[in-house]
Formats: sequence, structure tokens, C-alpha cells
Amino acid sequence: MDILNYQEVKTSIQKLTTSTPRKFGKMTPQHVIEHLTFALMFSNGEMPQKLIVSVESARKTKEYFVKQNNEFEPGFKTPLLGDEPPEYVFENLEVAKEKLLKAIIGFKEYFKVYPKEKPINPIMGHLDREEWIILHNKHFKHHFYQYGIEI
Repeated sequence: MDILNYQEVKTSIQKLTTSTPRKFGKMTPQHVIEHLTFALMFSNGEMPQKLIVSVESARKTKEYFVKQNNEFEPGFKTPLLGDEPPEYVFENLEVAKEKLLKAIIGFKEYFKVYPKEKPINPIMGHLDREEWIILHNKHFKHHFYQYGIEI
């Protein structure tokens, strides 16, 4: 997965419908798309975040997922989410997909303007552009796998 490859992401998300069965988790397809969109917005300056864990915990999580070649395992749960998926933010799945694609463009544009910025990931701390790309690629791959979408 390469989130910088707009066409690849667009093709992949078009495979996701409201009736696509999931392999694990509670998120619906729309929840997944919204979740990925907000993660992109954390990194593109649209939804600045604060660290919600200790600095040491953030360092370890960043080391595990970004610096090492570890993937998100089925069932991995971020401390940002509750036991149940949140209410939908966008009116439907198609609108959510459009917002996701816009957030990818926003990510690219943000780092063209602010190449040295390190937006905060709430559980990993400050990430530079390359670290965000690694994280987003793993995150997208994890959720696409959740719905059987091969990338």
C-alpha cells in the first residue's frame, strides 16, 4: 500500500461497499473510511492532536510500528477508540470516501508547504513526513485486510 499513490487508494476504496463482509473487528466500512480519514487529518494539519499516553509509551509504540517492520495485528485496538465504533460523521460511505481522498491530497500539500513539520500522533508522538507515510501505509493495509481488500 502506498497512500501517496492516489489512484491505488481510490481503486482500493471503491472495492469497499456497505455490504462488504469483515474478517474481524466491529467497524463498518464507513467507520473504517472515516477512521482512516481522521488519521490522515491528524497528519495534515487539519486536526492537530495532543499526546494521550506517556512519552515513554509513545516512544515504544513508535519504535514498534514505525521504526521496525511490525504490522498491526487483527484485533489491535488504539486507545483513541472506545469499545464500540463511534457515530458516523459523514452522511454516507460515498461521502466518506471522497473525504478520505481529499485528506490524502491535504497530506501531500501539507508536507510540500511544511516539509520539516512533525505533527503529533496521539499514541506515538511527533512523526515526520516519512514516519507518517510508514504509519499510514500500515494502517491502511490493516483496515483493507479487515475487509479482504488485497493491496
